[in-house]
Amino acid sequence: MTPGHSYRIKRFTNIPSPLIQQKFLAMGLRPGVEFKLVRRSPFGDPLQLQLGRLSLSIRKSELVYLEMEDLTGENQHA
Repeated sequence: MTPGHSYRIKRFTNIPSPLIQQKFLAMGLRPGVEFKLVRRSPFGDPLQLQLGRLSLSIRKSELVYLEMEDLTGENQHA
């Protein structure tokens, strides 16, 4: 994932626990939602996402459960 790029969540993949899916839904991360990767921390984790007017941080290890599409034209699976 590249800072400044916009992404769309295509679907959840291989979520090991319903609690993780609930966390994504509570944060507004669900299939069809678009967000922008604002920045990475200096060591690469966590990542800051912008969803409309909402800004949130998420661990890279949690992004593996989201299949995403890079809206700049490249397909991306994080």
